[in-house]
Amino acid sequence: MDDLLAELKSEMDAAGVDADVEFSLPTLELTAALDATIDDTSQLYTDDPPHHYTDTPLTGDDLPLLEAWLDDAQLHGVGDDIIAEYIDEVLLVLITVRGGACGKELLQDVRRLFGADVSPGTMYPHLKQLADAGLLEMSELTKRKVYRVADAQAAIEHVDSVVLQLLTFAVGLQTIMADCIVNQSADPQPQDE
Repeated sequence: MDDLLAELKSEMDAAGVDADVEFSLPTLELTAALDATIDDTSQLYTDDPPHHYTDTPLTGDDLPLLEAWLDDAQLHGVGDDIIAEYIDEVLLVLITVRGGACGKELLQDVRRLFGADVSPGTMYPHLKQLADAGLLEMSELTKRKVYRVADAQAAIEHVDSVVLQLLTFAVGLQTIMADCIVNQSADPQPQDE
């Protein structure tokens, strides 16, 4: 893998890409898996509802796409209020990665990925709204409902749009904060005597 990274870096240098880029194996695996998911969305859902559904715990072995992120301290540092604010996007990503999930699995996934305790009273209305909006399909089984992505491209575009807005906001806020720090250090407040 190191040879591939070195080859990629040298190709970037030869192409005149002027950037200090660092690669890590989990980042590349996640990016490659995401690219494969976006290119081949046919496996994300099926047209026929399943006849039998078995709970599958979210593990690194079962879902290599999220392996680098499971039990990650940075993700566990995200506040429950932020998770609740963006629960639609979180649910769409988790259901897309899984290819389908029931509510119990999604609650466990959110807890495992983010350390957040989202209540069923918060999550289930959002699943219904996503289904009503045509982003999810819901199959009713004997003891549970299974949610699948109805239109993978629409789901990806929705999440991508929200993520872009969040990144733009975060970069803008961080830039303003950096300017404030620079201005304060350049113009110290007079001390009271």
